[in-house]
Amino acid sequence: TITNTINNNNTIENVNDVKTTKNTFSVLVPDSEGSTTFKAISFGGTSNSIDMTYNYNNDGQFMVYYDYQTNTVKSRSSENSGIVSLHSNSHAFAALKQDGSVITWGYSQSYENKGGSPYYKSDNDIDWISVADKLTSGVLYITSNECSFLAIKANEIVVWGDSQKGGGPYVYD
Repeated sequence: TITNTINNNNTIENVNDVKTTKNTFSVLVPDSEGSTTFKAISFGGTSNSIDMTYNYNNDGQFMVYYDYQTNTVKSRSSENSGIVSLHSNSHAFAALKQDGSVITWGYSQSYENKGGSPYYKSDNDIDWISVADKLTSGVLYITSNECSFLAIKANEIVVWGDSQKGGGPYVYD
């Protein structure tokens, strides 16, 4: 929460950038004094507690995502450092780290993903496909639409989120 993060005046100092989802703000603050890399602080949202079973009511205020391979909610807190840029869509955040990796958090539940989890649904609309391994290095830039993200690498693009809204690697004629 904000009250425990930066100072006793309930304010956040040294903010480098701010992004929003429809209900949540996230700001980048230095990892440490004088640092050129950052960590994210997210706040707001529609709920002040997280359902660690299903990730309900999370538009990015909690740094967690739903993992479709293990059917569990996983935290990103331990990865919250070394960030160089922050990106958002209407429901989730994605952070590009100094080493070229990406972390995501926000809206992703057992039955749908709006970019909070590094997965997209297969074209049979049953199976979830992970792109997490493609987001571990080499990412140069991230952009988004309402429910999905796209990462640009040297020789490929990587998409995740709502596969019916740009989050799947499908090209239609």
